Amino acid sequence: MPLVTSRTEWTLHGDPNADVIIAGDSHGGALQMAEALQSNDVEFKTARVFAKNPEAAVPLDAEYWNYVRNFARNKRVVVVWKGNQHNSAFLIRSNPPIKVLGLNGLSSKEQDGQWISRSALKDFFTPSFDGLDSTLFDLSRFSKVVVVGTPPPKRDDFVLKAISNESYFRNFTIETGRDPSEISVERLSNRVALWEILQEILADIARVAMVPFIPSPESARDQDGALKREYCYNDATHANAEYGLLIRALISEWIREEQ
Repeated sequence: MPLVTSRTEWTLHGDPNADVIIAGDSHGGALQMAEALQSNDVEFKTARVFAKNPEAAVPLDAEYWNYVRNFARNKRVVVVWKGNQHNSAFLIRSNPPIKVLGLNGLSSKEQDGQWISRSALKDFFTPSFDGLDSTLFDLSRFSKVVVVGTPPPKRDDFVLKAISNESYFRNFTIETGRDPSEISVERLSNRVALWEILQEILADIARVAMVPFIPSPESARDQDGALKREYCYNDATHANAEYGLLIRALISEWIREEQ
């Protein structure tokens, strides 16, 4: 049965007898879309616990994770934790501009702007992972759990086209008194570096919880670290069903190794 709360209505999208339960935030949508592309003769089936109306999704809370337990017991659970923190805080270019050092040590050093250390950014993002460790420990008591990384940023032109149609970013320009035509996207090198920090934190928490971590595949990224266009959903931040198929293949590897 769906779970109706004061904030939204959660439900299971898919077969209740599915082998794998997708739990967590909106980036799980790529796996849900990928399931629709599968034939009946597949290695495993997935079902996703999410808002009945995805447009009415709200931040996940204890009620949500308690509801996930109804479907997850003695099954495999794929946890998708947030993934848009860097977009919420840094998708629109700041003034004055910032510079962030990437994992490979490459950032556009000719850029103007204020350097922000990786440690400072880790401190900034870490509170957004509050509750992940206890969630993993709890689910692991009766399920086989894996954490998946979230998709990398998209290229500037794709993002600019997408945000012109998204209410969140239209409201942002209104609230900040900025002309939408003058909005610029944060430099890709910075956005990739910020995304890398989120993936580091995810992997660290999974390791401490003794839960496997499946990173976003390198094959999905272009030469600059952005999500390849063929894997982009038609919004500013999410990946599509084809990307979901890549993640399914990695989940298959985890299942075979775990067995």
